[in-house]
Amino acid sequence: MDAVAKIRRIGNSFGVLLSRGLLERAHVSEGERVLISLKKVEPENMFGIWEDLPPFEHKKEDHEL
Repeated sequence: MDAVAKIRRIGNSFGVLLSRGLLERAHVSEGERVLISLKKVEPENMFGIWEDLPPFEHKKEDHEL
């Protein structure tokens, strides 16, 4: 099961938060041991279906109320 997570500082260490939904799908709970494999994900690849969309352009429009 794959998931993208951000490494965060926790005191003098680092940690990764895992969502409850991910843990439920993997059938693991607090206190259980898991094997984690690390692979760096480049920022441009983190947006899934949105990565090929053109940049957002804000168009100012005048509206009468």
